[in-house]
Amino acid sequence: RADICIIGAGTSGITVAKALKEAGLHFDIFEKGSDIGGMWRYENDNGQSSCYASLHIDTSRPNLGYSDFPIKSSLPDFLSHAQFLDYLVSYAEHFGVRELVQFRTAVESVEPVGTRYRGKLSDGRELEYGSVIVANGHLSDARYPDFPGTFSGDATHSHYYRTADPYDGKTVLVVGIGNSAVDIAVDISRRSKHVFLSTRRSAWVMPKYLFGRPIDQVSGWISRTFKLSTPKTRAVMARLIRFVAGDQRRFGLPRPEHPMSKEHATLSQDLIPYIGHGYISIKPNVKELLGDRVAFADGTEEAIDSIIYATGYNIRFPF
Repeated sequence: RADICIIGAGTSGITVAKALKEAGLHFDIFEKGSDIGGMWRYENDNGQSSCYASLHIDTSRPNLGYSDFPIKSSLPDFLSHAQFLDYLVSYAEHFGVRELVQFRTAVESVEPVGTRYRGKLSDGRELEYGSVIVANGHLSDARYPDFPGTFSGDATHSHYYRTADPYDGKTVLVVGIGNSAVDIAVDISRRSKHVFLSTRRSAWVMPKYLFGRPIDQVSGWISRTFKLSTPKTRAVMARLIRFVAGDQRRFGLPRPEHPMSKEHATLSQDLIPYIGHGYISIKPNVKELLGDRVAFADGTEEAIDSIIYATGYNIRFPF
């Protein structure tokens, strides 16, 4: 009988299941949706995916694939969400994991019973386990900022963004400067009247390619060749990027107070050119919402039709 419970069949859940299976350990794996893939399944019926139609992963193909199941070299450097999902499905089927998942079965609660754990399932079952592995993801409970005032236009979180269709001809404010914020701002700017990107403390913006190679492959080569630690590698990369891409302050992007080695950079091949072409403008933090206008910390105001908050997530375990 299984003595291990895995909650979730996304990237982490199926990888753990594969490792336990190879070790000869018995487990139950539960997924409240109808198939594997987690956030990489577009419009996942488990209700938790934040995947948008134009989403591509930021890790390049050789570094993305598992070492014992490489991604085919015929695929592009940066996979789309659909291509990555196909890979995950192939991985799960190759290692015999997909057939072990109990789909459409949510874990509604987990509570300690002595030294063990009792799990209550959506189908009414109650099961006990010696170990519980939580792989429910952390990109599902949208976090919103608390700005003073009210906004009279359309407002949503990046978690719910899917396509640029609703923003044709509109002036849009995207709040945040993480990878999703920048992706969405660029995606919308191709069809909107204008996009403003608001950032509280900015970010280091790195291109996806450097010297014609995916940037994570360049940094990996530097680290291996010169036997550098991660902080030292990032320091070298920061200098290379400034040399090749120039000073991002020229495009209205302040330099963050934190060094590049202290925080994950924002990857985008398109943000700087789109700012340079006038499709996107950078704004500081929002000061106040004024109906159909937004006031910013630098004293400026802009008329805004729609706001997309790309302001992160609350990490929670609903069970």
